[in-house]
Amino acid sequence: MKTPFLMTLLALVAAGAASAQSEAFDIATFVPPAGFTRKASEGVLIFEHRRAALGRMQFCQIFLSRSRPFLNDPAVEFHRELQDVVTRLNVRNAAPAPPTTERTPDGWTVMTGRLDTVTQQGPTRVVLAAYFGSGRVVTVVVAMSPNAYVNEVGRFFQNLHLKTAGVPAATVALNSVSAPVDLPPPGSLANYVFQIPQSWAQTESSGRIVLMSPTYQTGERCQITMDPMRPATQPLPNEAAAFYRQAFRMEPMAPYANALPKLAKGTTPDGWEFFIIRKSIGGTDGDMGTMVFVAQVGGQVATIVGTGKRPLVSSCLGELVFDAWPGFFYSLKFKNAAPAGDAQAAVRERLAGTWSMATGSVGLQYVFHADGRYADTGATRRVSRVLPGELVETTQAYFGNGSYTFDGNQIILTGDDGRRSVKNFRLEQNSNDGGRTWVDGLCLLDPGASGEVCYKRTSQ
Repeated sequence: MKTPFLMTLLALVAAGAASAQSEAFDIATFVPPAGFTRKASEGVLIFEHRRAALGRMQFCQIFLSRSRPFLNDPAVEFHRELQDVVTRLNVRNAAPAPPTTERTPDGWTVMTGRLDTVTQQGPTRVVLAAYFGSGRVVTVVVAMSPNAYVNEVGRFFQNLHLKTAGVPAATVALNSVSAPVDLPPPGSLANYVFQIPQSWAQTESSGRIVLMSPTYQTGERCQITMDPMRPATQPLPNEAAAFYRQAFRMEPMAPYANALPKLAKGTTPDGWEFFIIRKSIGGTDGDMGTMVFVAQVGGQVATIVGTGKRPLVSSCLGELVFDAWPGFFYSLKFKNAAPAGDAQAAVRERLAGTWSMATGSVGLQYVFHADGRYADTGATRRVSRVLPGELVETTQAYFGNGSYTFDGNQIILTGDDGRRSVKNFRLEQNSNDGGRTWVDGLCLLDPGASGEVCYKRTSQ
């Protein structure tokens, strides 16, 4: 595989087969640079060498990454990768040269860029080559002394080849690092059933379903990506963590800006389990909100990745009164889901208890009983100024009783006064401390209201 920028390097390398034996790493085969030391670290293979030449020390580092899914178009992913390289190498005041692009005969799109800077190791040339294909991206980063190691780096790229089928993925435990294992080849997208959020658009790219939001007034544009379903190989939290590492190349459980990721887990009335990781990370234009959602449907795992702005301001995947994710979640079905016969009884048992929410001006509470009865209470507080220096506080309260039934993930509330309301609902457990403690949650979405309201369990 050759890119325009690398042509100069490769032209200096003698033609002919490499004398050393090829090795494999993930979907890549390569010939290790002669005399370089090697180590592996978090899905990256690193080759290093140092030598004295003309009274100066020269160095070269080659970083070959494990393949991972890419979530945007290649230009966006390349820019994100380059920013990550700049951060990791502590590069300052360096202007990257415009990247070059080439389509290889075996179907890979290769983008290559470079920058010249000064690091702690002295004058440094950084080269980033990103290979896009089969819905995956593989990156090679080279940091080296300028005009040094030309033959070694050229030979490495000349002998680098990538597979285009049977792409494996790394899988690691949620709270520990373990040896990577290969997952089975991707499966089908046909089992996903969903409604596209209003004003969003759907495309299919590289074997996955991509939903794109419009550009909101804040400048936010969000994306939801559905990957093909595949056989489950490990507990659901570990599936989520492994996929997060692949998608965003960072540890999902590590704190960001002193905040741990938010986790959620639950079982829907349709009988499938889900696990969600929400995490803010550093984006190119400010903090970015990320989400990895995995669901186990029978022996299959569905994976959905979301990106937008950080949760406190996102109109898509955040914590506003209204955002796009709840409606999408409630519409999500799987053709191969087989609800358990006692699903409704299990939901009644988990729902039984007292659920409350409160803000500075609103307090709401539901009490559900396992026999199908409920009671609700609400109060609103309003403060108004009647005279300079004089405020009047008024509180309005209401109480109600009735019965409830289920229809899938909808709860039908019928009051004793005959009034009836239908809401989407979900029961889940939430953790804000990395999974050490969990709190029961109930969320209700009234189709006629402005957004979802979530409650915490306050008693059984």
